[in-house]
Amino acid sequence: MYHGFEFTESVSGKTVFVLRADKTLGLSSGWNDIQGVRLQLYRSGEQRAVLTCDAARFNPQTRDAKLTGSVQLSFPDGGLVDTDHGRFDATSRRFVADSPVVYSSPQAIGEAQHATYDLSENRVDLAGGVVIRERGGPTVRTDRLTYDREAKEVSFPVGLSLAGESFRVDATKGRLWLAEEGGLPSQIELLGGVRFDGSDPENLDQMAGWAERVDAKRDPGNLWHVTATTRGPWVRLESRPAAGSLISLSTWLLKATVGKAGILHAECDAVTCLTEIPLEGPLRSGESSNAKLWFEGGRLTSLLLENDVVLSSGGATGRGSRARFLSNEGKMVLSGEERGGERAVLVSGKSRMSADRVTFLDASRKAYAEGSVNGVAAEAGLLAGGGEGQPPVRFAADNLYADKDGDELRLKGNARVWQGQRLLLADEIVFNQRSEDLQAFGNVRTTLPAQQVEEGSKANDEVLVVARALHYERQARLAVYTGNVRYSDATHILAASELRVTFADDNSMSSLEGTGDVSILDLVENRRMTGQHAFYDGKKHTLTLTGKPVHLVDQKGNVVTGASLTWDQASGTVTISGGAKTPSETVYHPEEKP
Repeated sequence: MYHGFEFTESVSGKTVFVLRADKTLGLSSGWNDIQGVRLQLYRSGEQRAVLTCDAARFNPQTRDAKLTGSVQLSFPDGGLVDTDHGRFDATSRRFVADSPVVYSSPQAIGEAQHATYDLSENRVDLAGGVVIRERGGPTVRTDRLTYDREAKEVSFPVGLSLAGESFRVDATKGRLWLAEEGGLPSQIELLGGVRFDGSDPENLDQMAGWAERVDAKRDPGNLWHVTATTRGPWVRLESRPAAGSLISLSTWLLKATVGKAGILHAECDAVTCLTEIPLEGPLRSGESSNAKLWFEGGRLTSLLLENDVVLSSGGATGRGSRARFLSNEGKMVLSGEERGGERAVLVSGKSRMSADRVTFLDASRKAYAEGSVNGVAAEAGLLAGGGEGQPPVRFAADNLYADKDGDELRLKGNARVWQGQRLLLADEIVFNQRSEDLQAFGNVRTTLPAQQVEEGSKANDEVLVVARALHYERQARLAVYTGNVRYSDATHILAASELRVTFADDNSMSSLEGTGDVSILDLVENRRMTGQHAFYDGKKHTLTLTGKPVHLVDQKGNVVTGASLTWDQASGTVTISGGAKTPSETVYHPEEKP
């Protein structure tokens, strides 16, 4: 036994290792038992790792060593490998741990069942239940890890799982590069199928993603710039909020910026397909040439589809230049080009609408279109119009609002609806698609073909009705005008507080009823009739006017009064009857024309 043992191994004049021990006991087998062991390892003549342990058995002939008791391998960058048993093979220049190991560095701490350090390659291999925890960061789990210290490269040949507080990434294999030896990763490469899962414990929101390959680089601000690609299946990203729409995105190329809180924003620079499942209402799907995504706290808050956007939902198709989905607000906005050109277009069956932009609200199940709205409703009818052989109903306005799942359409601002010669203008027009009722408010103006009202009218003659409001009940075939109503055609003008027009099955006017200070001007005979109630029979072509009293003023200023007045438009005869206090009856015959 002796103290202060030291052994130096050199190759080609360069030191390979220096073995020192506090005590040494030579054995007859050729091995030496040594205590207080320190093995300084060199590579290319430079000091590298240091191996220490409580005791070892060393063979001076083979230079091999068997180590026991607090075996520790330390590296210049501060990294440590701790185990209870190990061996050093001088021929292969490898240290092999024969018991579970703990790895630690200034940046991370980990554990594994086996470890090997190759001095020639300056490489550390960990195997069997490898777990590496970055201090204050994520945890890596794998069955095998190889750390090339010279190249600052860590490889995972049999797959890995990377998990943080709110995310997990699994890959079939991968590599990462350190900014400096023993430092933090600066670049990551994941291959062979990569899956991402994220969650927000506070809001219970979840995200998931899949790609064939993922590459990531860390910038000086500790943000990761990630690129996900594929050569076969889609790159997929799903947002699964606890409250709100589920959104699934598929693309060929996705670029994202990731911070500690998760994804901050992302872009798809290739064809993008979208599926959205709202809490209420039909599923929406879409596609575009590009897409952009914004996140807050790892949660998807906004999604923008750009260029050649196509959306489909509930049998309707939308096209435009951009479509923005605001998850927090439950809103989707489809718009055309900001500088004109392509507009936002919605098509449902044979109906079509275009506008500068269209907004859908999921919670209230409402929608509205803005900016030069115009469209066509192929199967609708306007004021007794519609049916086979009839032209489609067209409409236009500054804005359009759809309530009650689209059953109610509201045109506002310079609203107009027309079908052939039938035209309706108003400040606001409301149409219920189920009941087919129509209402109009403010500066109401309707134009009808005169032949629909009066047989024998000329083809180009029109009937004009002006009022403050209109309510048309299609099932009852009844149109009610209110507020300073003025009805005019080629032969007469009628003014009243309210006018009720009933249409027959053949769309002709069945009857007309005016109330409230009725005034009728006969344009042919230049005579005026006034009263409180007027009723026109479309079949008999007679108009009956009643009041207290009725008045008739002819072109010469002669006045005739009575309780009621009947005008037979076929003959031009007007009959005025007296009431209880007016027993006489006056018949007025117009002058014969030469």
